[in-house]
Amino acid sequence: MYKHLPVILIVCGAVLIAGSFLFGASNALPYPDPTAEQLALQASKANMFKLAFFIGVMDVVSGLCLLWVRANKKRKAAKSQSSTRF
Repeated sequence: MYKHLPVILIVCGAVLIAGSFLFGASNALPYPDPTAEQLALQASKANMFKLAFFIGVMDVVSGLCLLWVRANKKRKAAKSQSSTRF
């Protein structure tokens, strides 16, 4: 499970980013004659999609950081094994 965690985080974050962008773009279309309730609902949905986009970005960043940490651990382990072979 932990082996695939960074890839799962990156994929889920990318899907969340794409979905929040598309739904946020469709929410940004103006109403013909909006009432105050419609404008308030549109603003609250816009804030929800902004939050989802931010969570998706943080998800992707955390997945990339996990991949980077794992790659550095493997590289350091390979260096220590190659230096002890002499």
